[in-house]
Amino acid sequence: MPLIDKYIIDKNGILGIWEIQESDEYYRDNLHLFPQEVKELSQLSARKRTEWLASRYLLHALSGKLDRTPCLKDKYGKPYLDDSEYHISMSHSHNRVAVIASDDLCGIDIQIMVEKITRISKKFCTAEELAYIKPENQLKYFHFIWGAKECMYKAYGKRGIDMRKNMQVDSFVIPKNNQIITSGRLTLPEQSFNYSIHGKINNEFVLVYALDVTDNDDNGKLQE
Repeated sequence: MPLIDKYIIDKNGILGIWEIQESDEYYRDNLHLFPQEVKELSQLSARKRTEWLASRYLLHALSGKLDRTPCLKDKYGKPYLDDSEYHISMSHSHNRVAVIASDDLCGIDIQIMVEKITRISKKFCTAEELAYIKPENQLKYFHFIWGAKECMYKAYGKRGIDMRKNMQVDSFVIPKNNQIITSGRLTLPEQSFNYSIHGKINNEFVLVYALDVTDNDDNGKLQE
């Protein structure tokens, strides 16, 4: 079973990372898909189908339950568990999928590091963020900031967000163990949201997740 990592998040949540090695048939044989899910799956490309199946398989495996809960999408395309109090988020990159489920609104992002991100960094980094980036770890900083903003966007779950104008990732450093903790904000004219942001850089992959802590003080730390 290619479960790479599994974490318990403080309060009441869980996170997992899966390496895709199985065929679509494996996932289909081990998942009870609901009619709405079958319809959504039929509209995807071959690569997207595999990612879709693997993420649902991982989500169900993390639940520890015998019976699945339908994983649907709202009108904005945000995934949710039908008739559940848990909030969820999913991400894919190459042969990795990552899933998070939490009592808090949440977002997760996993990505493989590529040099291309340096060329588009000014499209998503604010002047304040560019000022604290360490040149020797520039690639890691860019990927973490991008991932953090993807996570805040997913947690918010609606469209019309500008990564530079509406989002800020607070200053952070990348320690030797490559585990990062910081905070961030999504600011709109009518309201703002505060997030606890966590990340881990492992080889060429960057994992980031964010929890909406606007109304609480929980910092959402990982526990191995």
